[in-house]
Amino acid sequence: MIVYLSGTITPNPEHNAWRAAFHEQFALAGYDVYDPMRFKSIADLDAKGYTSKIPASLFTERDFCDIMKADVMILVYKKGLTRQSIGTWAEFGWAIMVRIPVLVMTDDKDVKNHPFIQKWAALVAEGPREIIKAVAFLDKPAR
Repeated sequence: MIVYLSGTITPNPEHNAWRAAFHEQFALAGYDVYDPMRFKSIADLDAKGYTSKIPASLFTERDFCDIMKADVMILVYKKGLTRQSIGTWAEFGWAIMVRIPVLVMTDDKDVKNHPFIQKWAALVAEGPREIIKAVAFLDKPAR
């Protein structure tokens, strides 16, 4: 199973800690984890988003291809971010377009109650425990 990690990328370690925690948990379960931060340096981040010598057309294409291969997407949106992540919401759209289940983890009531999230998210949860259980459920083979 391939798990794609989607969420706002910032230089704030609090905003990125969830990536390492999910990566470790899912790697232990034998899943492949695709993270848009792989091979990118946190030192290259600024308050407005990811900046790099890597052309945007190259890393966004990689992210798109990763999502097309994924079996499930975990989208994390934390309350109090100073900006919306256009990339995160584009990834959400790509995933639902091809019917990849999107598991949303958020503490933001506006995100939880948004009609697109209510309609298209396979699960909306506040914590990682529910997300981990949902991934395990999705991984159960048909008999």
